[in-house]
Amino acid sequence: MKQHAPAEQDYQKLESQALSGSAFLLAGKLIGLLATVLATALLARILSPYDFGIVAFASIATGLITLFQDLGLASASIQKRDITDQHLSNLLWVNLLLSVFLVMLAWILSNPAETFFEMKGLAAIIAVSSLGLPLSALGSIHNAILLRRMQQKTAAYRGLVSTVTSLAIAVILALAGAGYWALVSIPLSRAATQTILIWTLVNWLPSAPKDLTKSKSLFAFGANVTSFNFINYFSRKADDAIIGFSFGTIALGFYSKAYDLLLLPIQQINSPLSNAVIPALSRLQDQPYNYRKLYETSIEGISLLSAPLIFFSTFYAHSIIELFLGSQWSDSALIYQLLSPAALMASTNVATGWVYKSWGHVGRQTLAVIPNTLLFVSAIIIGSNWGITGVAISVSTSRVLLKLPNLAFCFSGTPARVDGFLKASGRPIAASAVALVPCLAIRGLSSSTLHLHPFAELCLGGLSYFLSYLLLLQKVASKELKPLTFIATRQTSLWRAAK
Repeated sequence: MKQHAPAEQDYQKLESQALSGSAFLLAGKLIGLLATVLATALLARILSPYDFGIVAFASIATGLITLFQDLGLASASIQKRDITDQHLSNLLWVNLLLSVFLVMLAWILSNPAETFFEMKGLAAIIAVSSLGLPLSALGSIHNAILLRRMQQKTAAYRGLVSTVTSLAIAVILALAGAGYWALVSIPLSRAATQTILIWTLVNWLPSAPKDLTKSKSLFAFGANVTSFNFINYFSRKADDAIIGFSFGTIALGFYSKAYDLLLLPIQQINSPLSNAVIPALSRLQDQPYNYRKLYETSIEGISLLSAPLIFFSTFYAHSIIELFLGSQWSDSALIYQLLSPAALMASTNVATGWVYKSWGHVGRQTLAVIPNTLLFVSAIIIGSNWGITGVAISVSTSRVLLKLPNLAFCFSGTPARVDGFLKASGRPIAASAVALVPCLAIRGLSSSTLHLHPFAELCLGGLSYFLSYLLLLQKVASKELKPLTFIATRQTSLWRAAK
């Protein structure tokens, strides 16, 4: 019987936990995605672009405050290989105390913000939204414990229940005439539901805080994570801020909804994989080959799922926008298409985050984000001279141009390689592009002879596209199917063991 070295056995166990755990989380996220799409379609028909715009603008302020919610301490508790219950207790109480302070800060700054931006209702939205901070803080360390234990089935259940609950509350409020408060309720109700569930599901209670100096290394790691998040936030929200300030909340509503809809499936894919992969990679720091193997397999899985969704939805953007959001959102379709290159880059943004966090290089991550933010914000400012379409073009162009330099800087001194990343992600991207050929043929026939209804063309095009995509993967790049096959195989084994 073949014997495996201890390191190889450890790797196989971690790979099994990471990838099968991803399957649990991904399944929950996909169900949540369907609920989100349905709720978004309903909310977009009930509420106006102004409602979405003012909440998006308020989220710039609340999001900035949220960056300091846990000072990166939850990430630190996941990355550290050995951590005590007292460490975790200290982190929870620091998180909670900090979140209460941030709520007070939000209340103080909300009225000046409304006066400065001349947006009625902005102060109330900021003040109420900030109440989600202590709710999230109460559950952040419990969630970190869950991820450290790699209990992905429990995490998937928690995420799904909180998503469905918060969306249901939002739809009910919208139907009752609550306006933009329906949107404000989503993160609040989600945070409350998640915290209640996580305290119920995770068998851990914090003790009184003491010996905070013994948690010094965790605070240092968290400070670096927070520094990165703070600087990177200006990069992520610069487009929203410039559009909202220069062109108003209605224009921001069209832009933010297009970008949110485009990124929605990507977020559902990246989040579960990251929650499963980062803890596994953190434990493979002393196994370079296995680290690189798991890393590239995970990137492969992301590209397999995200690339076809981006290409297909971009091609049928006008039909998708009108079908799911309604005709009042038609101006978002062109923005959706112009932002698709940025979304394609964003689909593998986790590539650098995984390496920085698992390898403990969060200081380098902060160093890397500074020039990125300066270049990105400069590009948006230049693009804003041509309106929101100019902003969308500048966002996509800058994201594409910065991708490879970011990867090269991140991978230096680690087992990860740029060529390995390109190989893992390139084939699914190429297959996704080629799979559009049948869609082009269907559109040509529809325009000339068939005259299909847009919904019928979307359905027929979707069927032909994804069949073509799967065929291309099997014939041209069958290796790319291995991650999903592996996940399915491992998941089947877990189910059998559970019985």
